[in-house]
Amino acid sequence: MVLPQAQWVVKTRSFWRLQLAQSIKAWAEKRVELECGELDEDAYADWKASF
Repeated sequence: MVLPQAQWVVKTRSFWRLQLAQSIKAWAEKRVELECGELDEDAYADWKASF
């Protein structure tokens, strides 16, 4: 039998893993835009500050 608290812990960990993965993907995409010149340093800094 799985305790309700254990289920909550599993769901919470899954949520944070998904959030982390999405953040890493977004950061990687913005870095590519910055390196390609599609995004300037100030816009990148503003984007990072939004986190």
